[in-house]
Amino acid sequence: MAVHPAARGYESFGGTVGRTTADSTPEWTYPPAAPQDAPNIVVVLVDDMGYSDIGPFGSEIETPTLDRLAANGIRFTNYHTTPLCSPSRASLLTGINAHRAGFGFVANADPGYPGLRLELADDVLTLPEILRHNGYATYAVGKWHLVRDATMNPAAHREPGYEAAEWNSLTDDERRRFARYMEVYAAMVDSIDQSVGRILDTLEQLGELDNTIVVFTSDNGGTAEGGPEGTRSYFAEFAHIDDPDWIGDVPHDEELIGTERLGVHYPRGWGQASNTPFRFYKGQTFAGGVRVPLLVSWPEGLPRAATDNGIRHEYAYVTDLAPTLLELAGLVRPSVRNGLPAKDFDGVSAAELLRDPSARTRHTEQYSEMTGHRGFYRDGWKLLSLYEPGADIDAPNWQLFDVRADPTELHDLSGLYPEKAAELAAAWDESAWANTVFPLFTRQDLAIRRPEEARFAAPVRVLPGTPTLERYRSQRLIAYRDFAITAELGGYRPGDEGVLVAHGDPLGGYLVYLEDGRVVLGVDSYGDYAEAATEPLPPGVRRITVTAAVRPRLRWDFRVEVAGGPSAELRDRVQLVGMSPWTGISVGVDARGPVSWDLRERRGPFRYTGDLRAVTYTPGPIQVPRQTIDAVEREAEFAAE
Repeated sequence: MAVHPAARGYESFGGTVGRTTADSTPEWTYPPAAPQDAPNIVVVLVDDMGYSDIGPFGSEIETPTLDRLAANGIRFTNYHTTPLCSPSRASLLTGINAHRAGFGFVANADPGYPGLRLELADDVLTLPEILRHNGYATYAVGKWHLVRDATMNPAAHREPGYEAAEWNSLTDDERRRFARYMEVYAAMVDSIDQSVGRILDTLEQLGELDNTIVVFTSDNGGTAEGGPEGTRSYFAEFAHIDDPDWIGDVPHDEELIGTERLGVHYPRGWGQASNTPFRFYKGQTFAGGVRVPLLVSWPEGLPRAATDNGIRHEYAYVTDLAPTLLELAGLVRPSVRNGLPAKDFDGVSAAELLRDPSARTRHTEQYSEMTGHRGFYRDGWKLLSLYEPGADIDAPNWQLFDVRADPTELHDLSGLYPEKAAELAAAWDESAWANTVFPLFTRQDLAIRRPEEARFAAPVRVLPGTPTLERYRSQRLIAYRDFAITAELGGYRPGDEGVLVAHGDPLGGYLVYLEDGRVVLGVDSYGDYAEAATEPLPPGVRRITVTAAVRPRLRWDFRVEVAGGPSAELRDRVQLVGMSPWTGISVGVDARGPVSWDLRERRGPFRYTGDLRAVTYTPGPIQVPRQTIDAVEREAEFAAE
């Protein structure tokens, strides 16, 4: 440190400072370093994959890479997670129960309560932060879903009449189409297996495989989002509009199922098959929604004894993963984040279970809750309640199961053991208060958004070259309302061509482009695509405007108007509502999409060649009844994950 009384800026310096280096001593600071021989850590989290979808858990889908992990590692048969993706991701990353971490639902709502803050608080440490504190370099790729859609920038599930149709009750056409859906799903599982294989091969080539902890699991069980028959136009079907004229499942060629041209979802019967042998689906607290596969492999640190088959039947929960990985790697957890005491783990380390097949779990009880569905596990007993839409959300219809003898939760014992049911119901209530579960939310409550979002309906001027405007921000400019789009040109010249504005993709959207001297408006209503074109433009046009006017039954009438030139109309087009358009607004190019496959195949992204100054959106007032909007939005929130 310096000795001169006027010196400052040296307070934390551990060396000495004189006037020259001859009478000074240096000090170097270093970032934290991982312990000697600390293991690498790879966590693979799959979306919506059921308990029996991989080879080590009995699947007919071939997964040789995961079979290889299981052969050398540990399989947890009694591992549980939350029923939806954002809550599971939050709990996995923090070791904290989902509501207490602020994620009692997916990150596509904002009702304004602690358990549904839908962003990690300043006192919540994440596993990557803890690892970096211990000298690790961290990297994440893939689905994040821990940022509210209203705050994203460029830098939900519906529980249907629960039962699935029997295969023998289907027609030949239905069987063929249903089989195609499952073929595509199986191909995705195979693709995941191959991708994990490439990661393992790379680690092996680097000589790091034996000293790498690999975790493979799913965020929740298989889903019923595809409905009883599956869908080829996901966002239209998922909106669940109560109107016989709604577009619903657009009957595209079945050969397109599995291609990038459609947004598909398999029938819920396959979701039930994915969750075999457990009942129900993603979004629910029964085992089908929360009991998923877990594989853990670390050849160097978790060698298996000859008498160890690698199967563990003890209870474990998603919050246990973070403390388990830290204990295995011998790492410490900071006690402070952003100057605040960091929230403690709710999970407990399962390292002893991994090392000793005779060990017993230390995670002996766990609450669960999702949009009124409730669950409470304690020492082999599980109390469950399904929330039925329209019922009193705080009047659960409890069912009691002994999951040691009845793991598939088929035999309700609440009538035989009312005292046990009452005990667990009281324990659920206590845990709910301790984890910011209250207030309980229905789907209608989850449609609430913060008042400040009203500013999203203000006019916005977007310049060419601006990154694609984020999906939610873009959608708020057009949802349930009249709107106008104005393209400002420096002056049209014959030969100028390309996309002026594009919003959406093959799942739904619209675009405006110039080709052969004409303005073309294309509208893709969930895969039902139509176009209208003007007559050829005169030279010098500086303004092109497209207006959309709301009509009954969630329809729009579009009109193209050219200042001093021709016009065109496209009437009675289905409105894009809920989660559509899924891709945001691009100016001067169809940067993502494509909205029109024909145009993409002919012209590519079709960047505008003329002088495009800006595109301005001017939203009008909402023209759709509030009750209709609430119904659509609360269903759409469940599609978000």
